[in-house]
Amino acid sequence: MRLAGEMESKVADVANDFRKVYDNRMAETTKRAVRENNELSAQLIRLSQSSLELMAQNKLTMKQNRELKRDIELLKAAEKEWALKSRLAKDGIGAGLIDGKPALW
Repeated sequence: MRLAGEMESKVADVANDFRKVYDNRMAETTKRAVRENNELSAQLIRLSQSSLELMAQNKLTMKQNRELKRDIELLKAAEKEWALKSRLAKDGIGAGLIDGKPALW
C-alpha cells in the first residue's frame, strides 16, 4: 500500500508541475499575443495616417493635373491662332486685320 501511496503522490506532483509549466507558457503566450496585437495596432495607425496623407496628396495632384490640362488646351488654341496670324502676315494677307478680323478704317 505504501508503494501505491508514493505512486499517487508522484503522479500528483507531476500533474502539479505540468499545470505550473502550462500556466507559465499560457501566460507567456498571452503576453506575446497582446504585445503582437499592440504592435499591429500601432502599425495600422501609421498606415492609416499614411493613407490619409496620400489621399490628400492625390487630390491635390489631380487638381493640378486638371489645371495643367486646361492650360495646355488654352496654349494649343493660342498657338493655332498665332500660327494663323503668322502665316497670314507672312503671305501679306494679314495687313489690315485686327484679331484675325478686317479692320474697319
